[in-house]
Amino acid sequence: MDLVPDEASAAALIDAFAARWAPRDAGVKVLYPASSRALPTIAAGLTQLGAQVTQVEAYRTEGAALDVADCRAWIARGAIGAVTFASPSAVTELARALGVEDFQRLLSGAAAVAIGRTTARELSARGHTAVVAESATLQGLARTTLRLLQTRA
Repeated sequence: MDLVPDEASAAALIDAFAARWAPRDAGVKVLYPASSRALPTIAAGLTQLGAQVTQVEAYRTEGAALDVADCRAWIARGAIGAVTFASPSAVTELARALGVEDFQRLLSGAAAVAIGRTTARELSARGHTAVVAESATLQGLARTTLRLLQTRA
């Protein structure tokens, strides 16, 4: 099946499958390679449609080394206009690396730009409102961030 949802999100993908789903599709077997941090949206959605889903951990998202002292210096100078987040795990890992206080200080002085609604919800859960990218792509994230910074200049 060739299927591309209108929006790049798990919910939109399930909606697209549902729109094409037929009774003969019940019981179809789906192998779903996913991140160790994958939300249940895709597996649960396909299961609800009637698929037999096998989800396997295909990769692990882990935090990278971060020069926390350098980040804190930038935060202290108020030199950051925007912070882009391309996944909920990016929010989680930056918050973990900086610590709650410095993460709060960072986003009290810089705009948070999220690639999509799921990432924006993770920021919201931490008390921050995010601007959501015009499209859930890296290009959409970059364009939205550029426009945001241009309007703040």
